[in-house]
Amino acid sequence: MLWEDVRRIQAPTLLLRGEHSEALPAERAARMVDEMADIRLVEMPDTIHSLQVEEPENFNRIAGDFLRGKPDSASP
Repeated sequence: MLWEDVRRIQAPTLLLRGEHSEALPAERAARMVDEMADIRLVEMPDTIHSLQVEEPENFNRIAGDFLRGKPDSASP
């Protein structure tokens, strides 16, 4: 990953991660949180990687709340 590029992202960012995702390991997600200025990490329990397929209602609610400016309600 290009960490220098990640550090330059200034836009509010929602990072959704499946609890059992191998595509986005927990360590990498944690580093993204450390490196980015305005990021919210939400880990969805009992999911892998295709969150919009595995948990479409939760995915839509979390993403919708974030986009509407309600990041504090972004939790599974």
